[in-house]
Amino acid sequence: RNIDVFIESKSKHILLSITNPVEKDINAHELKTTKLDKKNHGFGLLSVQKIVDKYNGSFLLKCKDRIFEASIILPQPESTNRDAHNAKHV
Repeated sequence: RNIDVFIESKSKHILLSITNPVEKDINAHELKTTKLDKKNHGFGLLSVQKIVDKYNGSFLLKCKDRIFEASIILPQPESTNRDAHNAKHV
């Protein structure tokens, strides 16, 4: 079983996509842990959602043809060095 991670950096955003094969298609909007200790598991995607929200990004979950995908788009952070460099050459 392979988990694929794709990261792409553009001038205005960063894209992160993680795909994972699953045994059967699942409803990506009603995820529940499959681990026996449910009290201490199942918080990972909630934590990711909080971080994405904090940085004004978007978070998409989907499952199709037995491939589960989590995609995150975050705004590219401003670089103070780049801004300072550009200001010198304006």
